[in-house]
Amino acid sequence: MDGEGKDIYPRGVKRVVEETTPTVTINKRIQSLIDSHLVYNGQVSGRHYEWMRAGAIVDVDEQDVPELLGKQMNKSCCGQGNKLIFQLAD
Repeated sequence: MDGEGKDIYPRGVKRVVEETTPTVTINKRIQSLIDSHLVYNGQVSGRHYEWMRAGAIVDVDEQDVPELLGKQMNKSCCGQGNKLIFQLAD
């Protein structure tokens, strides 16, 4: 119907309205554990994240959190093992 209450569609044609539910993004705070400028594009959300230094905290889409928390830096010297790059911030 138009602004005057008249049907603007031909007889037999019905107007279909789709309702969409807004997407809610839940963010988690992720902290960098290494002293370096880090850039990451979320593998699930596609969002761009950037940590400027060790201790920097960035809000990350919840979908990208598991991948980030699993990232490690390999240490090949002195049997130190792997070092985590990120952790959840309090």
